[in-house]
Amino acid sequence: MGSTVGVDVGGSSVRAVAFDQAGEPGASYREPTPDDPAELPGLIFAAVADVVGANGEVDPATLVSVGIPGQVDAARGLVRHAVNLGIGDIAFPLVSRLHDLGLRRVHIENDVNAAALGVAAALGGAHDSVALLSVGTGIAAGIVLDGQIHRGHRRLAGEIGHIPIDPLGPLCVCGQRGCLETFASGTAVAAALSGPDRSTSALVDARASGDPVAGAAWDGLVDGLAWATQLLIFTIDVELVALGGGAASVGQPLLDAVRDRLTERARRAPVLAAADMAAHLVLAPSSAPVGALGARLAAEQLGI
Repeated sequence: MGSTVGVDVGGSSVRAVAFDQAGEPGASYREPTPDDPAELPGLIFAAVADVVGANGEVDPATLVSVGIPGQVDAARGLVRHAVNLGIGDIAFPLVSRLHDLGLRRVHIENDVNAAALGVAAALGGAHDSVALLSVGTGIAAGIVLDGQIHRGHRRLAGEIGHIPIDPLGPLCVCGQRGCLETFASGTAVAAALSGPDRSTSALVDARASGDPVAGAAWDGLVDGLAWATQLLIFTIDVELVALGGGAASVGQPLLDAVRDRLTERARRAPVLAAADMAAHLVLAPSSAPVGALGARLAAEQLGI
């Protein structure tokens, strides 16, 4: 049995983590995500070779499980509609490209699904149903029901970022207007800021200094995350919604603001009050590499 490597492909960076036979994380690797998706297989191979100390070669027995955005067809090794990676309607054959580079045991999974499985594990496995609300370059939800990833019939479960919440809102990269992602995402945060630092932390600072554009963007972010939480609870009725992703890195202040918004709504609607949504929104654990961990666990669940 070779090594196991979990790879987390995001809109901003690619992270690989090696795991031992007990499932404990070891060496890790992180590099910016390439602009051209054709360069992605090479970067993934380099990341795997780096964390297993392979000096440019990888043992064919090494299991590589990749979490990647978009509509993922694991059985055929294809990725579609990863718009933040430059992958559109034409299927990108990620697995076959990795096979060509010498990686033989490869599994691919939607990145947020994988991260949700990692979050559920990091929370100790004490909850039957968990949704990870991942706020990164875009926004999506990963859903774990009874300890298993819920992918949906078309493998689109949790792709809530492209649900319009304002038909007159900003144009989204997907071609629609007013998608949730145009209000609640790292991209939306960055669009409200100038200067080199366009993070959520910078947005918080700009808002505190009285910047009205930053204030409006913060309100849009908070309101969008409240809508997303309500959507997940009222459609899937998960026990917990965990707030995570790079754009959620400010942590407690964002969690408190979204909880307050949910509480405000509950005061006006008894059905919302009965759901007690604010009490079921938590922060995703930040001490574990949940994306890479979940990718490994997804492959393990399928017996790969």
